[in-house]
Amino acid sequence: MKICGETCIFFYFYVHIKSEIKEKKEEDLMQLSTKELLYIDDILSMQQNMTKTLNDYATRCQDPQLKALCQNLANRCQNNFSSLLRHLS
Repeated sequence: MKICGETCIFFYFYVHIKSEIKEKKEEDLMQLSTKELLYIDDILSMQQNMTKTLNDYATRCQDPQLKALCQNLANRCQNNFSSLLRHLS
């Protein structure tokens, strides 16, 4: 259950910050507040940690379905991380 809770929290913050970034004009992206930058940094860190944790769980799993689920979630977390970075650059 810990994975589900952390994942839900992450996705809430990810969707929130992603929508905020889309609302800002391109020239305004460089004028993010300190609070927004810290918020983004936290989300990126959480995403990296979730990816590493899920990959670790996948290597430890004996059940093929659970292993596949962990790998799928890890891939999604990595894709979300990459997507957020693309929006920032």
